[in-house]
Amino acid sequence: MKEQTDVSIAKVLIVSDFSDVLNSLLKSQVKQLLPETAVLDVVSSEKARFFPEKINFCISADASYYHFTGQTIHVPIILTEEARKNIVKSYQAGEKKA
Repeated sequence: MKEQTDVSIAKVLIVSDFSDVLNSLLKSQVKQLLPETAVLDVVSSEKARFFPEKINFCISADASYYHFTGQTIHVPIILTEEARKNIVKSYQAGEKKA
């Protein structure tokens, strides 16, 4: 079995000011698209500003929000095919830099 202690898992934060139901849907869609990442939480844009952990990717349903660590990817609350492709493409590009 290959040891994975030296491999760091990309951390994802989802930022959305929508309802819990829509946020839950977005979170499950992101987990399906990026199963090898750790989706840490879904928080409002106000709470995200004070999120204590460093993250690799912020997926935001708020077009005006940019997270201070990691790459911010803006998406609609219901992911379109284009948004899905953008998330995967951005993730893969970010992984190549690491």
